Amino acid sequence: AISAANSINYLEVIQPSQYLEGSKRFTREEELLVRSDQSMKVVGKGYSMVKAEDFGLSPESILDARFVFANTIQPVYSDNCCHLNQEGEKILAREIALKLIR
Repeated sequence: AISAANSINYLEVIQPSQYLEGSKRFTREEELLVRSDQSMKVVGKGYSMVKAEDFGLSPESILDARFVFANTIQPVYSDNCCHLNQEGEKILAREIALKLIR
């Protein structure tokens, strides 16, 4: 609403989560991080129900990055709470930049 009222471009980014089924092939160390907190399974279930169109934004104003790591083999998560390591941040930043350019 603030962006629209001031004619400012806005980009909503739906962040990746290691608890979303199929969003990342885990390395051994990532697998240990994910399995270390069984209560986080509810996050994956909730995240799988998110639909980009429900945000009420035009497609050019939203980046659904939940599956940005689907083909990434190296580790990208630094803990069991969706925080990214440097490689993960680099990949996500690249996707955001590409979206902004488009």
